Amino acid sequence: LTLTFRIVNLSTSQLIFASVRLLMIRQRRTLEGEIIPHQIYDMELAHLCNGQLFFPRPTIVEHIINSRSPLYGIQRSTLEKEHFEIIAIIEGCFDHTGFSCHYRTSYLPDELLWNYQFSHCNPTLNGYDYKKFNDVQLISSHPVMNYDDDELNDVRTSENIP
Repeated sequence: LTLTFRIVNLSTSQLIFASVRLLMIRQRRTLEGEIIPHQIYDMELAHLCNGQLFFPRPTIVEHIINSRSPLYGIQRSTLEKEHFEIIAIIEGCFDHTGFSCHYRTSYLPDELLWNYQFSHCNPTLNGYDYKKFNDVQLISSHPVMNYDDDELNDVRTSENIP
């Protein structure tokens, strides 16, 4: 399973030294029973070298959901009952001015789509067709989950509040 989101720079200036980070904020209970109301988890991103971006075209950023992911163990049926926020941060400098920029957006559980992928933004003579930038298509109506039951129970009971 993966969590993906798509980004593009529509500015006439290119972003140099661009990077992206993905964070999850959620409540957590320690093994001692203490509640940490806003635990921040850094979410690993696939296919990026130290989070560095080069995106003169639409780019899909991908977080693989494995045992190291804070999303690990969340099922489709329980997603809407979860309480967390995922924050995507893009930083860089404009090539003409050198001014830094910082873009941020966030996603709540009810905004996440399960088993969908982005439609293609086809290249055109003038760049890309952005009419389909936010379009998604269903991959499969019956997802296959391969969580190891013991590992899943360890993660859910030791880190997350039920």
